[in-house]
Amino acid sequence: MALVGVLALQGSFNEHIAALRRLGVKGVEIRKPAQLDSVASLIIPGGESTTMAKLAEYHNLFPALREFVKMGKPVWGTCAGLIFLANKAVGQKTGGQELVGGLDCTVHRNFFGSQIQSFEAELPVPELASKEGGPETFPGVFIRAPAILEVGPEVQVLADYPVPSDVLDSNSTIESPEEKIQSEKKVIVAVRQGNLLGTAFHPELTADTRWHSYFLKMANDVAEGASTSIIAVGVDLVSRSHERPFRFQPGWLSHPGFLGLVCDAWAGNISLINAVELFTITAKKWNKEVFGNLFYRKRRVEARLKGVQSALASNLNNFLLELEYSLRKERRRNKTSFIKDNVGNCISDENEVAEYVRKWYFDLFTTEMGDSQLRTWDIPNWPVRINDENADYLSRPISDEEIRDALWALKAFKAPGLDGLHAGFFQRFWLLVGGSLKKMVKEVFSSGSMLAH
Repeated sequence: MALVGVLALQGSFNEHIAALRRLGVKGVEIRKPAQLDSVASLIIPGGESTTMAKLAEYHNLFPALREFVKMGKPVWGTCAGLIFLANKAVGQKTGGQELVGGLDCTVHRNFFGSQIQSFEAELPVPELASKEGGPETFPGVFIRAPAILEVGPEVQVLADYPVPSDVLDSNSTIESPEEKIQSEKKVIVAVRQGNLLGTAFHPELTADTRWHSYFLKMANDVAEGASTSIIAVGVDLVSRSHERPFRFQPGWLSHPGFLGLVCDAWAGNISLINAVELFTITAKKWNKEVFGNLFYRKRRVEARLKGVQSALASNLNNFLLELEYSLRKERRRNKTSFIKDNVGNCISDENEVAEYVRKWYFDLFTTEMGDSQLRTWDIPNWPVRINDENADYLSRPISDEEIRDALWALKAFKAPGLDGLHAGFFQRFWLLVGGSLKKMVKEVFSSGSMLAH
């Protein structure tokens, strides 16, 4: 899951980050325009909208926020964040405030009154319940909350709230009789328009994470739609920006069927480039069939966990608490409890395991220099030439032994090449792949240039 940004100028940004964390998603605080480049979606939290607008203007965030919205990236505004996203806001303080815009609606700031008139209410949310499950209602927390008075034709209404007559009578900031008539029965408190989501209440202040889950899925839908709408204009514009790079997994070596996969890829007198391409395609498919989709299994556990947490919001009991604990434990079950050293002894002490792993990676990614001392050469007028014997030695054809020795001088699972294969892969299957590797290396040395691939 890509990072989710949370505008952290003022307001309940910490609560949003905590809600995302309960869903297993990392939220990052956004305070500067450049930080928006590192996130795929954004939450604008509730707070004091005028203060947030002044801080956003001070940090020159408005141009970057508008560009973020125009690019089609998912943005969710709660309470003050909803005001930010609206194309029009009424009932503002003298002088008004700057808006990001993008959401085709008119929002009334502080529609429900002052701080002392804040309240909670059960909101019917059929769309949310159909997508996320759980109760048919959601506990809406309204704190100096706005309301949506009217929406455009492309805006989907997700929740509304019946306004009591005394609230309407006390709300003297409505600007026209027409607006008051539209608000006498119900006002809109949650909407969606394409990549934009807006709620007049504070889901982050409840234990129910369904709105956050809804936004994350909405973000995934927007991302998938964007990736499938790429048009190839020329040969160089290949749709690979979202493609996960191939990387050989050392764990494959333990599977008895992996050798046959390598044999099939290198069957016949095939070039190294063609063999690697064939192996990459078949290895990806084989990995999914043999080891399964770990990401799908993880999402399934997290979906069950979210369902349990939603139920706990309205029905707290020991059974659901124990189920939530077991699901959290299952999500973290890859924790190392013991490890075998290079002679087969089991190490279970936490500090010893950590030290053994640290030393293993240290040995993997470093090269031993021995006790040799480096010397500085200071020879004046050194001739820029070599004798004929050395020239013949350097220009002679490279031998099979030198290629093999160079390969075995590399750490087995140090950083792989552009093809995603470590040196350890070629070392392990040298009898199968060595011929094509030696042929390619000799071609490079004879031509004096690297292959374009």
